[in-house]
Amino acid sequence: MSKRNFTLIELLVVIAIIAILASMMLPALQNARESARKIACLSNIKQLGTVFQLYQEDNQGFYIPHMSLNYDGSNTAYWPGLLMANGYAKGAKFLFCPKNATNEMHGNLTHKASANLDKPTWSDWRYIDFGYNRNHIGSSKRYGYNSGSVGCLMYGPPVKNVKIAKPSKTIVATDTMHGVMTRRGWFLVNDALPGSGAVSSIGPVGTRHIGYASVIWADAHASSEKGSGNMSPGDELANMPDPYLVQPFNKISSNSIYDFWDRY
Repeated sequence: MSKRNFTLIELLVVIAIIAILASMMLPALQNARESARKIACLSNIKQLGTVFQLYQEDNQGFYIPHMSLNYDGSNTAYWPGLLMANGYAKGAKFLFCPKNATNEMHGNLTHKASANLDKPTWSDWRYIDFGYNRNHIGSSKRYGYNSGSVGCLMYGPPVKNVKIAKPSKTIVATDTMHGVMTRRGWFLVNDALPGSGAVSSIGPVGTRHIGYASVIWADAHASSEKGSGNMSPGDELANMPDPYLVQPFNKISSNSIYDFWDRY
């Protein structure tokens, strides 16, 4: 009996069918990958919330200061370094968002944080992916304090947990990006995007999860919250939508309407 071979047309038809099926499956695979990254990011920021709670338990309920003016010049100027130096966390992986793979600081900081030698410097800690609510939680900048007005604390003392009126609706930390080098993260998040545009010391909310950002709240629950647009790593800040236009990332209002940043 003679063996029948596929014709060229039949092979092309099979290849075309496979290509169509692959194109139909690709968006689903991409969505699944993005969902996995979002879940991993939430897990990381949830771990950060636990670390904040451990610090409060040992420090009369106070949150970690966002910055210390009295540091040893190595790794204790900014809050992540203060946490690590005082034994509240080991390693740095939970301070990164898996989606922000373009942040070249990930490998560098993770290696330094886990090594016995070559510890991270104060400047290394600036480029993590989660920004701390400086103006209301990590300091008292919005409450009448100026730079260095209270000893070694920048912009006054951090908040005490019992002073937060609505813990489940007060942002402690969230996905953020550097104000200029947006492929990197930034260790602080501001409660409003400055009108002057890109500022290196301001970290806008990084809605890098297809328009969503991971948030840790004062009651330690974590959630994904939708901003006004998708801020992707590498975008120019001037071309990004303002992430503070919608809840929970709305700007401070002049009539004191509660806005998810304010401790009261």
